[in-house]
Amino acid sequence: CDRRGKPLRYDRLNGFRVCALFTGILLLCILAPSSRAGLARLAAHFSELLFSANILGCLASAYFYWRGRRVPENLRDDYERCPTRDRPQLPKPDPKVKARGLLADLFCGLEFNPRVAGIDVKMFLYLVGAMGVLLVLALNAAYQIVNNGTVSRAMFTYCLMMTFFVFEYTWFEEPHLYTYDLFAEKVGWKLIWGCMVFFPFLYPMGCFPIADSDPATSDISAAASCASFSLYLLGWVLTRGANMQKFFSKIDPDAKTCFYGLVSQRKIPGTRILCAGFWGMARHVNYLGEIIQAIALSLPGYLAVNSLIPWIYPLYYVALFIPRERDDDQLCRNKYGNKWDEYCRQVPYRIVPGIY
Repeated sequence: CDRRGKPLRYDRLNGFRVCALFTGILLLCILAPSSRAGLARLAAHFSELLFSANILGCLASAYFYWRGRRVPENLRDDYERCPTRDRPQLPKPDPKVKARGLLADLFCGLEFNPRVAGIDVKMFLYLVGAMGVLLVLALNAAYQIVNNGTVSRAMFTYCLMMTFFVFEYTWFEEPHLYTYDLFAEKVGWKLIWGCMVFFPFLYPMGCFPIADSDPATSDISAAASCASFSLYLLGWVLTRGANMQKFFSKIDPDAKTCFYGLVSQRKIPGTRILCAGFWGMARHVNYLGEIIQAIALSLPGYLAVNSLIPWIYPLYYVALFIPRERDDDQLCRNKYGNKWDEYCRQVPYRIVPGIY
């Protein structure tokens, strides 16, 4: 919602169509020898691309800080979360937010959901990051083809999984509108740099060592390719299943089941806390799914060229999700009190069912 509690309109969520069109263009460029050579030359200047993205990210962050400061003080988003459809009342200003200094405001941002020429900046940034991932994949695939005459099975497997990641991410744009990112994160350096640099350049890092390898001497078997993709799909089922179950609960709180009646929507009485289905396996089984997906993405590069670089991605997720789960647990305990303790008794595992 905006500052008056009026729901923001998202009538044209076209991220999937844009990514599909962009992917088609990239595939045509890879198939055409002249444009493929151009992509390979661009890949050889990866450090310059990374530097340029950093500059653009910093300039955009400075602009939105300046824009946020122009908002009259009585209309600023000085609270921890913006109004949402289920909680449209405007939160009271948080003294901690109002007391933040310049660097904290620049880093975290000043506006929740700014729009420029009718375009939602957050959704646009997410799309920029997704297209950046596709571009990096195309650059590295073209680089390997130009230098070796073909693309390895490891590169094909990795690009297939990562492209699936991008397409799935943009296909489910509507559920994304109900997530923490939309109502609790402001547009600052953290989000802008993350979408323009971290997402497109560091998420697909698993393809970097593969691009420099010769498919004739360093590749994976068909069995390893299938195993990697199957593991990825397992992680996807856990992550997307848990997120969609929560999404269905938000748009239809009274529903008893979801996924065509296969999954129970049982909740802790008197709360919106799901305690069945995916959310009955572990309190954050969606985190486990994302870690499994990251491990699957690490396998092609590791198995083909024995590189440890791809393992940075799953290690990043582990380092991110373990403390985040602890923070979420404390926030929910403060919010729900004894009801949350009851949920923890019913679902004792934090992330990994039966282990942790």
